[in-house]
Amino acid sequence: MPAPAASLPAVAAPPPTPAAPARQLAADGPVVALVSQAYAKRADAEAMLARMREHLAQTLPPGKTLEEEIFETPQGYRAALWPFASREEAQILNATMIARGWRTRAVDF
Repeated sequence: MPAPAASLPAVAAPPPTPAAPARQLAADGPVVALVSQAYAKRADAEAMLARMREHLAQTLPPGKTLEEEIFETPQGYRAALWPFASREEAQILNATMIARGWRTRAVDF
């Protein structure tokens, strides 16, 4: 007969921090991310993330994968994509987004 559930020890994993994967990738230096403006609604940030993802899929070399996440900040929800090979690469890609009228920026993560 199996032990009652109440007698089994509870095992809880600590919640992951949002930028943990990015920081683990950056053993040699900061990880650079492209981040959107802040939006009051999560749905607006998700829509921006989809536009950013589609644009970068057409711009980056085939096979390049990026992490992505919606972060809640005191100013609102922001879309983020990372890591880029260098700050220069992120800034060049950011310039292509700004040319489309998007309010994005490259930040050290």
